[in-house]
Amino acid sequence: MQKFRPLAIAVLVSIASALPVAAEVPVASHTPVGGALAAKIIGETCPGALTSTEIGEITHYLDNIVAIEKAKSPEDKALMDRLMPELEADYRSNRTCGVGDDELAKDMLLRVRKEVETIR
Repeated sequence: MQKFRPLAIAVLVSIASALPVAAEVPVASHTPVGGALAAKIIGETCPGALTSTEIGEITHYLDNIVAIEKAKSPEDKALMDRLMPELEADYRSNRTCGVGDDELAKDMLLRVRKEVETIR
């Protein structure tokens, strides 16, 4: 994960700036894409952490954010095409379903829901 941190931070800042200005929500309150991805993976790999419907909500959120980024430019598309699979592989390789993972996944789900409501 350490080798992707600078790239991930740059992408997350770029993604946060892509969200609609009309929502008037401070950038710091946006759901981190990396956190949402981690929550999705926890839900998929840790029994009972999230329901399939909840995993679907997070997946839909991530798909939308990634699509927004990819639509910006060919360079952004290439970056997202490279970054998301790398992050997912990295998160999956470190998945142990430890203490606190359920809470992290539920917290990120609530943040995704809040952001989706704010954008509407």
